[in-house]
Amino acid sequence: MRFSPKSKIFAPFAVITLIAAAVLIYASTIEAPFVYDDDGYIVEDSAIYMVDFDLASLKKAALEGKPKNRLLPNISFAVNYYFGRLSPEGYHAVNIGIHILTAVLLFFFCRDTLALYAGFRKSEFSGPGADFNKDTSQAALIAFFAALIWLAHPVNTSAVTYIVQRMTSLAAFFYILSLLLYVQGRCRWQDNGKCRPAAGFLLF
Repeated sequence: MRFSPKSKIFAPFAVITLIAAAVLIYASTIEAPFVYDDDGYIVEDSAIYMVDFDLASLKKAALEGKPKNRLLPNISFAVNYYFGRLSPEGYHAVNIGIHILTAVLLFFFCRDTLALYAGFRKSEFSGPGADFNKDTSQAALIAFFAALIWLAHPVNTSAVTYIVQRMTSLAAFFYILSLLLYVQGRCRWQDNGKCRPAAGFLLF
């Protein structure tokens, strides 16, 4: 099978490349210590000191952790504490993992959006309905480089390496996820379920 942006192995290749790029870029930050607000929101915040992995501890971290309006980040810090106490390596690894997942979602969002647009454009000249799976090679290639540039861009350095800025990374993750789910849902609704995105983000 010829390897190209149109081949079935391109999406797995793109995902593996994004993961490798993130590891190469941020591996050196794993052992960086807690700095600045990390101390106040993690090291000195006893609310996230989860010793027992149970609902009560998770609830305490979510509602009493600092700041009190950031439930998911506080829970994630508590889970980090449960597995590694105050060793910064685990916190950095989770931050890098969130960044990787967001880049992967961005790849699929860009690919599906561009390919869907191409399908609808072609349908204007070939009758009703959108053919999502035609001419997606350029969409996949553009999406890959867009995700790679975003992943490696220095503007994300603070959000990834500054542990407490996991809040920013999580916001980006859920924002891109919501856009991808909208594109896939809209695609199926628009063409009565006949339009199937090119495997979405769960299947390549």
